[in-house]
Amino acid sequence: MSEDYPVLDEHLRRHKAKAERDARALLRGPSNCTAFDDWYNTRHTILNQAEVICVNGLPGLDRYRVIGDLVVALDSEPISVLRLVNDEIGNARSPYIAMLQTPLLNNILPPRMYVEVLASHLRKRVARGNTRFVITDFPHDHEQAAIFEEDASLVRAFVLVEGRKPQQTTQAAWDESLAAIRPVLEKLEGSGRVFRVGGRLLAMETPLIYLQINVDQEPRELDDDIEKLVTTLKSVSFNIKVLLAGDVFKTVAPSQS
Repeated sequence: MSEDYPVLDEHLRRHKAKAERDARALLRGPSNCTAFDDWYNTRHTILNQAEVICVNGLPGLDRYRVIGDLVVALDSEPISVLRLVNDEIGNARSPYIAMLQTPLLNNILPPRMYVEVLASHLRKRVARGNTRFVITDFPHDHEQAAIFEEDASLVRAFVLVEGRKPQQTTQAAWDESLAAIRPVLEKLEGSGRVFRVGGRLLAMETPLIYLQINVDQEPRELDDDIEKLVTTLKSVSFNIKVLLAGDVFKTVAPSQS
């Protein structure tokens, strides 16, 4: 059997090399992947048929009432990106397992992986006739949003649930989440796609489209406010066009010293 060892060693070497190449690909930022057939087909399928609304919130805030009402009122399918990714890496046959175990990634999930997993799921759902989605836990930061808008689809509306910091949430986690989501809000606000639910805790230079909803108020008043949010979202007309991440998520040129 010793003569089989070189063959096995070569197979393992090629497997490791491929995993490292794939890991490097996951580390790429927005790179106009619509030029490649597979991603072009993915984006073409989703872009022309899907209506994507993203709902996110600072850690510890209860946003499930808002999500549930949006899903029902907009006749949408809820998708948790966090659950999709956890299911993916929990699958021993997932191609991402070998990539994550390379020294390049060291089990750290890169933004592109979130987008690839979500885009693959969206394409399957659209192929089955689903066209409206309320996506939660996404985008987490500027890079996820940029890659998604270039490689998958545009975000028709982004709803941010705000409020007072819960006691169980550490200040460090709160500040980190706020710092990560702020650039996404700043970019999407200019195109009129940001809606806020809750208290005015984010100091923004430019006022956002703002809908006051207090989750502690009387149920009837809360229902009325959520209905206003739904009516507003239904009225948002967004012209779908081929859009690269650079059209919205423009990088800042380095300062010349």
